[in-house]
Amino acid sequence: MTVRGGCWPTGEQELLLKAALLNGPESLDAFAQWERAVGFDHMDEGSYRMLPLLGHNLRAQGVDHPMVGRLKGIHRRSWYQNQMLFREIEPFLQQLHAAGIPVMPLKGAAMAMHYYEDAGLRPMRDFDLLVPEPQAVRALQLLVDGGWRIGTAWPGKLAESFRRFRHALAMDNPTGRELDFHWHVLFTCCRPGADDDFWAASVPLEREGAPLRVLAAADQFLHVCAHGVTWNDVVPIRWIADALTILRRSPDFDWHRLMRQTERRRLLLPMRDALRYLASHLAAPIPETVLHSLDSLPVTKAERAEYQRTLQPATEFQTPLDTWRAVYHRYRRSAPRPNPMDFATFLTYYWEVDHHWQLVGRVGRWGRTRIRHLLE
Repeated sequence: MTVRGGCWPTGEQELLLKAALLNGPESLDAFAQWERAVGFDHMDEGSYRMLPLLGHNLRAQGVDHPMVGRLKGIHRRSWYQNQMLFREIEPFLQQLHAAGIPVMPLKGAAMAMHYYEDAGLRPMRDFDLLVPEPQAVRALQLLVDGGWRIGTAWPGKLAESFRRFRHALAMDNPTGRELDFHWHVLFTCCRPGADDDFWAASVPLEREGAPLRVLAAADQFLHVCAHGVTWNDVVPIRWIADALTILRRSPDFDWHRLMRQTERRRLLLPMRDALRYLASHLAAPIPETVLHSLDSLPVTKAERAEYQRTLQPATEFQTPLDTWRAVYHRYRRSAPRPNPMDFATFLTYYWEVDHHWQLVGRVGRWGRTRIRHLLE
């Protein structure tokens, strides 16, 4: 099955989600339909990542099917790969702790360690690690000294402006393990102090080795949905599994906090769509009052343009004016006092060029790509 990318499931992917996440006849019927339509050998990569959870759910319901054995093997492999990744990361977590730097796993690492019944149910390609922004330079130096390599362009001293406009760096080590080093939780919220309330509400993570913390359940849910509802070449349907798992494992889920954080961080559109999808397609336990409240909150034109941009691949654009508005709105999230030179600095990081003068060529290439797209 060929899937072009995006963030919302296809019909076949939705069947897989229901088979993996629901119980009873609805789950079993969805599994039967999915097997007939797609089957084990013709699925996309995003669907493949759901197989450990599918196998776990089928076994829990006592399903006797030839596929269950293969799914159990995939689950074992996922568990082993995650354990190897954790083992290579843990010495550096201990070093950061010894240096007095708090550490918080994000995304799949937090889900595998804290929310799923075992780490094998949440396949991971990399480990997302967050440190407080004021300590990012020192933490990064410890990682580099320990053999981790930076995989993307970055200023040599992790300049303050870079930390304000970017939220993370991709890193790897000689064995091929991948690490996303974060100093901000959300790529749309990079102002100084943007993560203070995330840290203040975080909870301890019970794990051997270095003490860790994880986002509070409402903040974790916000992060999962905000990160999931965006274009990706591999449709990341596991954000839906992650979001539903958080709700199921959090009986005292703080809906008021979720609403406050959504409004404060101007994430109304992705959260509105995410909650509507979860409630209507997977019967997620979302209060109707929350859905109505999100619908009633105002959204600016700039926020709509920015959101529409995140739902499209990089090769597709709206009008040039709409695109520039979305880019400028992204800049304004981190710039309380905008000025032309500051915006130029933002663009160098946004487009990953080294100097301001290179922006001319980058804008030219963007224009040519836009013209070709219109002529196709």
